[in-house]
Amino acid sequence: MDEQNAVVRESQVREADLRRQIAAEVDAALLDLASAEAQQAVAREQLRLAESELSQSRERFKAGVAGNIDVITAQAGLIRARDTEIDARFAAATARISLARAAGVARTLH
Repeated sequence: MDEQNAVVRESQVREADLRRQIAAEVDAALLDLASAEAQQAVAREQLRLAESELSQSRERFKAGVAGNIDVITAQAGLIRARDTEIDARFAAATARISLARAAGVARTLH
């Protein structure tokens, strides 16, 4: 009887440890997702600003108050901003998948 109680108690301890581990993984995944979504918002704003800067550079060039190098520099900035925004979207998607996996619902994602 004592042996059975010990086995039951050991199973209960393992289950409690597993529950804590799962909760910690879900909490970490939630934090990662929040961070990734914040980075995505920043990247979207940077992209918007880069598009605006390119538009303004083109207008200044047309008006003759800026050189072509300003337009080229703005185009390069826009490319970097697009790359950053793509990376941020990928990071957010990866964080969502990690959260789903930690929460045990990854199989339902398609």
